[in-house]
Amino acid sequence: RTLGEIVTHMQSKVGGVTAASEVAAVKKPKAETHVVKKVAGAPSATVAISRLSAVTKINQNTKGANALVVNDGSDTSVELSESLINSGWNVTVLNPSWVNAQSNKALPSAVNEIAISSVDEKQISEIISTNAQLDSVIYLHPESTIENIVYPQTSKQGLELAFILAKLCNVKAAKVARASFIVLTQQGGQIGFESNDVTVDLVQGGLNGLVKTLSHEWSEAGVFCRAIDVVSTMSAENVANIITDELADVDAVLSEVGYDETGRLTLIGEVTDSYALTSGNNIDKDSVFLVSGGAKGVTAHCVIEIAKQYQAKFVLLGRSSFDANEPSWANGINDEVALKKAAMQALIATGDKPTPVKISQFIRPVLANREIAQTLAAIESAGGQAQYVSADVTNSESVQAAVKPIIAEFGNVTGIIHGAGVLADKFIEQKTLAEFDAVYRTKIDGLTSLLSVTEQSFSGKSKLKHLVLFSSAAGFYGNPGQSDYSIANEILNKTAYRFKALHPQTQVLSFNWGPWDGGMVTPELKRMFDARGVYIIPLDAGAQLLVSELAATDNRCAQILVGNDLSKDQEPKDQTQDFDIKKPQVSRLTKALQTTNATFTNAFLADHVIDGNLVLPTVCAIAWMSEAAVSLYTGYHYQGLENYKLFKGITLNHEKGDGNQFDEVNIDFKVLADSGDTLKLDAKISSTVANSSSNGKTVFHYGAQLTLVRRRDDLPITNLQLPALSSDVSVEATALYQNGTLFHGESLQGITDVISCNETSLLLACSVPSIAKFKQGEFVIPVNTVHSNHNIFANDLVYQAMLVWVRKQLGMGSLPSKTLAWQVYREVMLDEAFYIDLKVVEQTASKVVADIRLISENKQILAQVNSAEVTISENLNNLFLKTDGGKNA
Repeated sequence: RTLGEIVTHMQSKVGGVTAASEVAAVKKPKAETHVVKKVAGAPSATVAISRLSAVTKINQNTKGANALVVNDGSDTSVELSESLINSGWNVTVLNPSWVNAQSNKALPSAVNEIAISSVDEKQISEIISTNAQLDSVIYLHPESTIENIVYPQTSKQGLELAFILAKLCNVKAAKVARASFIVLTQQGGQIGFESNDVTVDLVQGGLNGLVKTLSHEWSEAGVFCRAIDVVSTMSAENVANIITDELADVDAVLSEVGYDETGRLTLIGEVTDSYALTSGNNIDKDSVFLVSGGAKGVTAHCVIEIAKQYQAKFVLLGRSSFDANEPSWANGINDEVALKKAAMQALIATGDKPTPVKISQFIRPVLANREIAQTLAAIESAGGQAQYVSADVTNSESVQAAVKPIIAEFGNVTGIIHGAGVLADKFIEQKTLAEFDAVYRTKIDGLTSLLSVTEQSFSGKSKLKHLVLFSSAAGFYGNPGQSDYSIANEILNKTAYRFKALHPQTQVLSFNWGPWDGGMVTPELKRMFDARGVYIIPLDAGAQLLVSELAATDNRCAQILVGNDLSKDQEPKDQTQDFDIKKPQVSRLTKALQTTNATFTNAFLADHVIDGNLVLPTVCAIAWMSEAAVSLYTGYHYQGLENYKLFKGITLNHEKGDGNQFDEVNIDFKVLADSGDTLKLDAKISSTVANSSSNGKTVFHYGAQLTLVRRRDDLPITNLQLPALSSDVSVEATALYQNGTLFHGESLQGITDVISCNETSLLLACSVPSIAKFKQGEFVIPVNTVHSNHNIFANDLVYQAMLVWVRKQLGMGSLPSKTLAWQVYREVMLDEAFYIDLKVVEQTASKVVADIRLISENKQILAQVNSAEVTISENLNNLFLKTDGGKNA
């Protein structure tokens, strides 16, 4: 079953089957004093931007590959078509009639143009079936602007077109190039985050949900799925280059990227504590919440929790009709089996033939009435007030008419909770536009209806204090079988950011809920959830989380992820044992370099200047090779390297025309050994010098043999006697970065104390400086043990330790040259203090060789470096001295 089906099952079990007669006996209960029961909190996260490195590209032969491009009416379609054709693609362009042509340029003559006047599934199917097998679909969403919170029909048409193309394209059967499905949006370059442009179309945000779901549904078929967001002011040529670069990205796991003025990015979750917020955000007995889907299920449980804490008023809106007087045949019958028997007898009494379907239909309104009555009673018991009305939430007039008399009694609506939703879980190939429309309209038209009530209440000017949207983890992460649900919920997420930008005084929250525990989750379902790594939200924990966020004085993020446990101490589950490793079809990757203004993207490079040059740190080259290998060989983890060598380092601030200019490097891999569980690769980073005299000469920069494993080795423990670590930085450590021993700037100054140093050893206390978090660029520091990306700021201290020993013991300068082996057990985490233990194993007039260990505070060996080598020379003594300007002399 899909996750959505399971969620529906659990939500259906939230309400009880208490007889309506019992509920009716508590018409106006005396308000009780409720003590909020302390429960174990559900894990949550806020959404944040994470900067990405430039694309590392696979090299594939695309001659004869077939691409279908949807024209967005701009020069981008022209530039992209030309670029694809120049790379050997055959290009077909769909021209939707509802897209306004804004380009004066004609498409290349080699393009096969096809006009469509509507989203006609039959016509699109014929277009696809009568053309050659597609290798790629590239949907370009047209630029459009809106005012306030609206969802244009033409934008929805585009969304439906992308949806139907995904259903029919069958790129899984690609024959020439890597199968791919790409969409381009213009949401401001930050994937709709914080709505940095309040006029861009909101509907296009749903495309991200579609792509993320397709990435799950088509993962076994190896289809590359990517949503790309750019700023609308970017030139067509740049956008076309971005699309072709992303089309060749080695990282097939990443599903969405953005390009703003700063560079490439994606969205991630950052762990937060939703229960540790300061409350005081104007919720009281006079607050009036309009709640869709609020009389039953999980939403009802949340509303009851608000009533317990704040005794507010609630207008509950639902599809079910409500009659407190239930039929006589059901009176006093609480057991569901007995209720079905009574329904059967009632059907027979009317002369109807009972069937399982008819019996279920007969008792459904009884159970719905009881649950609604139970919710109303619970709210009043908590000291709140509530009324229920039945209306079609997708129809603004219906909603306005239904709630108008209640608003006249309660007062103007001060908050909205949009909990309504429907599911139609199927894989994309089985979906219909009718199902898409039902899912879409309940979420999107439903919100429009609710907002229309407040506009009426406040004469066109919204004075909402609270806007709560029940979105889903399917929106942020995607979920198999829920492409339409993911689309609708992603639009809600983008709407939340927009509403907050337009109405900063409003507390805006879009909760991306995982599955809730309705109390009826069987052991079998729990095992399945555990196997999938899905956290089940306890009812009380989820409801209290919502109230804590809703009442908080700080609306720090409009999007809250609830469910997946991202706790610091959680160990990652190794799922690689359960599937076959797919070996890549390429052995060369290409990585673009920003060789001018490099510190704009990677600010830490300004802290790694030697003789006036921005020099790429050795650990960055190692990170490039290892992370590219792991992206290429999915299912493996980086364990370490052997025989690392520096051939010719890379400087990143050289000028054009210096004779050695290059804008990208190649990362080549050759399999040396493959035992199934362990993979040995030879890796080299090289570039091609582009000048008239070099004739395309290849220059090698770095090389190593990498070890990839299905499961990393356990962390060994050292018996070394270690002193306690201090958070203070010693005077001696500070001097290392000032007296010419080390040249590193602030983000790389991680040595906090020299504990001991003698003729054969060195022991350092270390911690990555906090400033590194703001200068990390594409080399993101791991925040917990689940994240395996390289901590270059910690790893660079390995070579700094060697420079320190050489200067202290020999009085000379030195530079790293090669390393025999480096085994990684775990990366150093953000804000983690650790030791570096160095033992000299060889010393000559020109070099020093040492073994080095990174050790945690609890004596776990995080990494073991064998035979790291530096070249030593008195000529290097003055190279690291700072001038008055702070740069190296």
